[in-house]
Amino acid sequence: ASGPGEEDVDTVLCAIGNAEDDLKPYLTEWASAFTRSSDRPAAAAQLRSLLESGYRSDRNKRRLTNAFWRDRDRQAEQVIIWLSSADLQSTLFAAFDAADSEETLQTLADIDDLM
Repeated sequence: ASGPGEEDVDTVLCAIGNAEDDLKPYLTEWASAFTRSSDRPAAAAQLRSLLESGYRSDRNKRRLTNAFWRDRDRQAEQVIIWLSSADLQSTLFAAFDAADSEETLQTLADIDDLM
């Protein structure tokens, strides 16, 4: 949540989802990164990446596109619920208000468009 990595966020999240039954602690940590100015740009970039490459929303149906989620419906549903939660929306709005760079503002605007 707090630093750019060489690994694709969709791959990492899916791997965690296949190893862990409860993704809430990971998603909570990711959301909290938006409140820290030093972590906000990376957290936003990673969320945008997930929404661009690993998430689809078609006519009120939201889904994660990585094939490895197929046998982990409960974990995939946790991510989808988190992505559509009012808590995450509030966190993102607050991050937008607190953002101190044009790049981060643009990334957060992109996230809003993708959600």
